[in-house]
Amino acid sequence: MIYGFQDATTGGHDWSHPPVIATLVLAGAYWIGFFGWEIFLAKRAWSSMQPIFPMRIMKRRIVAVVFL
Repeated sequence: MIYGFQDATTGGHDWSHPPVIATLVLAGAYWIGFFGWEIFLAKRAWSSMQPIFPMRIMKRRIVAVVFL
């Protein structure tokens, strides 16, 4: 995600440049996958695996907005 933003702003490429779009889309997909996996692990009480990001943090509005 950082590469996409940096390449679009200071890298001399336009926002419509295919590598910029691809990195931002992939970063968004990875964020969705990460939070989906964390929610899945948090709801699975019978597993020994624990989420690395506690979702109770996202209950605060300011924190949720920062992550968005």
